[in-house]
Amino acid sequence: MKLMTLHVKGTREEALSSLTDRLREHDYVKEPYKESLLLREEKYPTGLALANSVNIAIPHTEPALVNESVFVMGVPDNVIRFRRIDAPSEDVSVDLIFLLVIKDPERYLRFLSGLTQNFENAEFLEQIRHRDTESIRQFLESGVLESA
Repeated sequence: MKLMTLHVKGTREEALSSLTDRLREHDYVKEPYKESLLLREEKYPTGLALANSVNIAIPHTEPALVNESVFVMGVPDNVIRFRRIDAPSEDVSVDLIFLLVIKDPERYLRFLSGLTQNFENAEFLEQIRHRDTESIRQFLESGVLESA
């Protein structure tokens, strides 16, 4: 699976719009992807507060809107707040946005499972905290991306 790293800024909506615009430029997703992603994020928040004060978001939407699978790491250039998946009335400032753009629903579940298993890995969490995208890329390529 391809992996992209993109810097984003603005609000949650602006960051997600920017990421999906880039995906459209490369024809990874269909036209309605952005609207679907924004609506899903509003209805089902994806912000996660992990161990060691590391916060991420894992936005995603319908696999039917994906042309080609790609995993996107969005690196915020400013504070971007996402509503929490476990407490939607609360926000977290995210260190990274992991945008899952996966065409095959089964592959999506395998990838998400592999990714979340690493949320207890102290080394992986430190890489997220320091926004060490190259180390995160190597970490994912050595396991999570291969299994998806």
